[in-house]
Formats: sequence, structure tokens, C-alpha cells
Amino acid sequence: FGALDVGDYLSFVLLDTNHLYPVAGEQTEWLAAALEKRKGVPHLLPVYHVPAYPSARDFDEPVHAAVREHWLPLFEKAGVKLAFENHDHTFKVTPPIKAGKVDPEGVVYLGDGAWAVHVRDVHDPATTWYLEKALSVNHVHEVILEKERRTVVSHDVDGNEIHRMEQAVDDALLGSGEVA
Repeated sequence: FGALDVGDYLSFVLLDTNHLYPVAGEQTEWLAAALEKRKGVPHLLPVYHVPAYPSARDFDEPVHAAVREHWLPLFEKAGVKLAFENHDHTFKVTPPIKAGKVDPEGVVYLGDGAWAVHVRDVHDPATTWYLEKALSVNHVHEVILEKERRTVVSHDVDGNEIHRMEQAVDDALLGSGEVA
């Protein structure tokens, strides 16, 4: 786990979901400090493998539950609005989620890691509360960062747009990002 800071406007917080380090413990303690250090960075983006909100696997698997228990409250406290999840080999977008419920002030989780892999069957978004959209399709997320907003355009392997989302950057963060 670690962080990659790009100037004062972007930080990728890269996390390990029980591959080499457990979710709980040392890594969660590091995450709390890393997010605190990056308060005010307009584009603060966690990236990790096993999703909190799986689009193809069982919601109650232990690693999914551990991510929700240990990391998501820290994301919410730090003002994270977008997180990238992987592992399920599907396309997924959640509605904004905060404290385990759909909330416009919450975090959108994008995933689930399906570029050059065999895709899996997805849960039905109509019956899965945390899925806004899910597809069994290879895809890539194009992320466009601007001072006042971020836009994510998701494309399938043929270049077709399959989803587009835009998020405003909190006015309080504009120009105040400073990573020491």
C-alpha cells in the first residue's frame, strides 16, 4: 500500500486487500494518516483490488466486509467522492453511498476491473441496492480531471460509451490541496 501524489491536485491512495497486507490493522492505520495528510487535495482517489460493493461476487465475503468496515468510514470522513474497485471482472457503478446507504453526499464506487480478462455475470442492478449499473463487458474508465470537476467516461472495447458521470469538486478544496 502507498500513495502517488501528482502535484497538489491529485492523490492516488493504493491499497492492498489481503493479498500481502490485511485490510485491518497497520494498513488501516496508515490509511487514516494518509487521508488526513491529503485533506484539501481536490482529486483524492482510492484504488484497490477486492471491492467493498461487488458486482459479481457475494456481498458478505470476508474481504468485502472488511473493506466496508475499516476503510469506507475513513473515505467518508476524508471527503472522498470516487473510489476505483477491481477483482470482479465486470463493469460497475454505484450510486453515491455513505454509511451503508444511498446518499448524495456519499462515495461513488467504480469497477470492477475488466479490461483484458474474461468477464463474469453481474448481479441485477434492479434487485441489488448498491448497483446503479452493472454489465458483463470489458471496459476502460477515461478520467478527466479539471479544477472544478471530474468526469469519468467509460468505454467498451469497441470504443462505445457505456457510462458517463461528472462530479463537482468541493469549492472548499479548490486551490487548497497541499501534500507535505
